[in-house]
Amino acid sequence: MAGPYHGWPRDNRCGPTPQRNTPCTDGRVFQREHRLLALGEACRQRGLLDAAAGERLAMIAARLEEWLPDAEPQLVHGDLWSGNVLYTPDGPALIDPAVYYHYPEVDLAMLTLFGRPGEAFFEAYWDGEPPADWPRRERLFQLYPLLNHLYLFGGGYRAAVTATLDALGG
Repeated sequence: MAGPYHGWPRDNRCGPTPQRNTPCTDGRVFQREHRLLALGEACRQRGLLDAAAGERLAMIAARLEEWLPDAEPQLVHGDLWSGNVLYTPDGPALIDPAVYYHYPEVDLAMLTLFGRPGEAFFEAYWDGEPPADWPRRERLFQLYPLLNHLYLFGGGYRAAVTATLDALGG
C-alpha cells in the first residue's frame, strides 16, 4: 500500500526503542535523519558508539542519494523478522509492528538479518532477479536494526555494526 510520504503520522517504537517518524517526501532524507543518524546519536549518548564510528555512519548516511533511488513510499511492518511471523491454522500472521511508509526493502533486509526465508520467497518477492546493487542496499537497510540491537542489548552488537560500516565503505 503506497503512502503519501516516508514516515508515519506519529512516532512509535521498534521494540522498546523510540522511533521517530517525521514525514519526509524523500526516502533518503528520512533514512538518513530519522533512522541512521537519530539512532546513531542515541547509541553515542549511551556510550555504545564512539566518535569515529559515528563519523563513519555519517559518511555513509551522506551517500544515500548516490545509493538509493527516489522511490514511492510503501507501508512496511518495520520490525519484520522470523520471531514476528506466527504460523496459525488460518495461515501466517505478523505481530509486533513498528509501521511506517518507506522503501519496502527495509522489511526484506530485516527479514534476512537473523535468518533467511527459502529461495521460493525470494523468487516470488523479486519476480525475477534482484537489483544488481541489492547486496549493498541489503547491508544499508540492515544498519538501522543493527544499531537498534546495539542500543537495546549493548556492546555485543558493536562488531556487527562495525562490520556493516566496513562493508559499506564507511
